[in-house]
Amino acid sequence: MLYIIDITIILTKVKKDCEMKFYKNIISIHNIRLMVWSFVQDTLFNPYALSCGHLFCKGCACGAASVYIFQGVKSAPPEAKCPVCRAVGVFAHAVHMNELDLLIKTRCKDYWRCRMREERTEMVKQSKEYWESQAMLSMGI
Repeated sequence: MLYIIDITIILTKVKKDCEMKFYKNIISIHNIRLMVWSFVQDTLFNPYALSCGHLFCKGCACGAASVYIFQGVKSAPPEAKCPVCRAVGVFAHAVHMNELDLLIKTRCKDYWRCRMREERTEMVKQSKEYWESQAMLSMGI
């Protein structure tokens, strides 16, 4: 679960209906406050808000929904559950938190570049795995 205490910068850009559900814990890195995803103990990257109000990194959300990163959060099956509150069907209306992603990108450039490189590497690996399985399936192997 993601928590924040001081959210004045972020709340001006976050949707009003779910802004208070996912904030409480903060850490300071390079004199700015960053949100920490408690499951992975790392700073949130490429954030998505599920319809239940919980925030996840795109990779974590896709992993929880059992879909590939390149397929995206919204391609999750309807029976997929939020790993925090176990609510069903929360991935279909997930929202990419563009402003929050932009804030992290501009304030922590090196961190963001490193995480983007990691996510792209994982996405390429998953794409290759997916298309190899599709080729095997189409050939009947």
